[in-house]
Amino acid sequence: MIKQIALLTFFLFFSLTSSGQDYLNRYEYMKLDTIKKKWGSNPFLANEFKTADEEAKAKMAYSLIHSKTYIGKPIKKVFTDLGQSTGYFFSESVPSYVIGDINEKPDELWQIVFLLHKNSKTIADVKVQKKCCYKK
Repeated sequence: MIKQIALLTFFLFFSLTSSGQDYLNRYEYMKLDTIKKKWGSNPFLANEFKTADEEAKAKMAYSLIHSKTYIGKPIKKVFTDLGQSTGYFFSESVPSYVIGDINEKPDELWQIVFLLHKNSKTIADVKVQKKCCYKK
């Protein structure tokens, strides 16, 4: 029931903005080439990602996003394959996973976020988002 309420809240908020982009543009995202430079491009393996630490997950981020494996897939598949979220992006129902060195300053923490389609049931995009702050 709580997940349904969270999804409804996300959907309503997303719908009330002029285009969901207004909401999403408040956040800072890392470009794909920057992800590759910062953490490399180890192959994405869901079974390893699920149990990996944040630094190992960061090394798979480029491959995960570049492969578009989860685009159009149900949210449930992400949680089944990758485990419970270790990050937070707007709602607990949005899969998000902290990556990189967790001992960094809070304003240098990043997470992989699985952005939802307006139907709130499938994945529209996957990005690496700065965990702490809105864009300035």
